[in-house]
Amino acid sequence: MIAHVAEASEASGRVLLWLEPDAVAMPQTVNAAVAIASAYAADIETLVLDAPSPCDVVDVPAAHVSLLGKSVQASPSTFKTNDRREVLRLRQTRDVVEAADRAHIRITHTLGRGDAIDRLADMCLARGPWNIIAVSRPPTPQMPGLISAILANVSGATGVVVAGRSSVARAADIAVILEDAERMPSMLRAAERLLGPAGRIHVMIAAETQAIYEEIEGQARLITADDARFLHHRGAPSFGVPGAFDAELFRLKPSFVIARFGGTLLGQPRALTRLLALAPGPMLLVR
Repeated sequence: MIAHVAEASEASGRVLLWLEPDAVAMPQTVNAAVAIASAYAADIETLVLDAPSPCDVVDVPAAHVSLLGKSVQASPSTFKTNDRREVLRLRQTRDVVEAADRAHIRITHTLGRGDAIDRLADMCLARGPWNIIAVSRPPTPQMPGLISAILANVSGATGVVVAGRSSVARAADIAVILEDAERMPSMLRAAERLLGPAGRIHVMIAAETQAIYEEIEGQARLITADDARFLHHRGAPSFGVPGAFDAELFRLKPSFVIARFGGTLLGQPRALTRLLALAPGPMLLVR
């Protein structure tokens, strides 16, 4: 699948930023969505799904707790969970609007109900097929299953953006982890789009055997020949050992990691969970 999002003028895709009022929106993901939209001259559309939950119909009592060791005074006032979710939604939306305005990106907003995967699929088909979905929720052990469901069922999505919890300063570089010749050109083009004027593109290869490694490396060097922006990392086959790139990505601290989901690098759910815990930059994951 080509890692691509349509320009706004093409009206055939955009960056879909999924916001969840029940979860904190990761600033790294919001910034990544804006960066991708800016790099491709694309629009951003936020999506908030207000799915029914037991909390929606239960009042939550409020109480004032003194920090000076005095007695707790119960408050007769209550607020509904829906009100809290609305406040969080407005706050998240405001933050995205401010980031988009700074980058001069057009942004629209959609509210809906129902299953998230179905809704994302419908929206990508309605304006597709070149969409990138950014998942704003913090990383959890359930994140790999969610990304798998998106990539398996949302045909109009060319990639998914997620980010870890780390907010340390990142380099301007992009890391691309290649696993095959088919995806290589589009992943390298995406890295070129996202690369800032002062950055470089670190090309890494994830392969389980020496023969596959050398084949991919030869093609990657041929495609990027005489381009000083590309820095090839000479590595070795992983032989199926997980976590082969964790230490290197943590050292590089790239502004983006572009990789395949479900392949050699991220073939196991724990691999993505571990990498999100270590890699400070957001990740653009393709099929």
